[in-house]
Amino acid sequence: HWSLTSGGSGGACIPSGSDDVFFDSKSFITGQDSVTVKIAMAECNNMTWDAPTGKPVMYSKEDVSLVINGSLLFDPGMINAFYGSISFQSAGPGNSIDPAGTGFSGPVKFNGSGSWVLKSKLVSTSTLSLKKGELDLNGMPLDVQGIESQTYEIRRLKLGNSTIRLNSWNLQMSGMTVTGDLADLIFWGNNATFFNVGTGNTLHLHSLNSQADEITLNRFGNLDIRIDEVAILGRGIFLGTHHFGTLSLGAGQHYSFGNTSASFYIDKLQVSGSCAGLTVLESNVPGTAVSFKIASDQAVSMVSVRDIVAEGGQIKASASVDEGNTSGWS
Repeated sequence: HWSLTSGGSGGACIPSGSDDVFFDSKSFITGQDSVTVKIAMAECNNMTWDAPTGKPVMYSKEDVSLVINGSLLFDPGMINAFYGSISFQSAGPGNSIDPAGTGFSGPVKFNGSGSWVLKSKLVSTSTLSLKKGELDLNGMPLDVQGIESQTYEIRRLKLGNSTIRLNSWNLQMSGMTVTGDLADLIFWGNNATFFNVGTGNTLHLHSLNSQADEITLNRFGNLDIRIDEVAILGRGIFLGTHHFGTLSLGAGQHYSFGNTSASFYIDKLQVSGSCAGLTVLESNVPGTAVSFKIASDQAVSMVSVRDIVAEGGQIKASASVDEGNTSGWS
């Protein structure tokens, strides 16, 4: 049913990777019409949905992929039920993605050497993956299952001042540049992860807020990671050296710090237990101390501390318990 003109006769060939695809007011007859992708891989250059009739649906099963070599513009009047992956593979600059209030039902992948700018909020029930190229969130909100980038290709992720809701963050920082000193991450779910691996690179974020039942923050390799404001409401596992401007921990929760010889640079520590139970702070490896390198004297209350050495100042812990192998606490 493809046509070479808007409202024209059908019979044209299925679009190729160099063709621009348009869905407009003349593309559908009723409000229940749909575009169903049945082939294993469909492709086009730019895809534009512009005021289509009714509320049409773009549909596919999970084993189908759509490759877009240019830009994507959705329309608020459509439904995206494409459960396969949508892969952006442009080799050139200046591409844009405008979800226009329409969510993604499958993985969103960036696998070209070009660049993309996000024009409105992006929501996906799956993962956003940056394998190659440059993605600029342009300060737009992001709500996804996770963000991952695990290749060694040259990649650039511009977070701007975006607020990002997610359950997992998994980055290979070698070959990657992330600008995010104004960005806010909000983690949710049962077991959230914030994992960064690589050498000789820097990651600076404005804030990380975990509303998850438990979160693991893991730095592996020679990375400089700084987060200005960190608030962990549930349980937390901290692995590898990190630098926190403010570290705020939940009342009555359990927090472990490691690995061996890890140091945690903390400008301001905010933690207190509750009548229901002390907040537990301990090394991830019993008997092996980790270091809290604090910027100045700190005051906490109702904590249980084990195998943690405070350096750079004293931590005054009122109504608390010293479980041993500590120093710099009073």
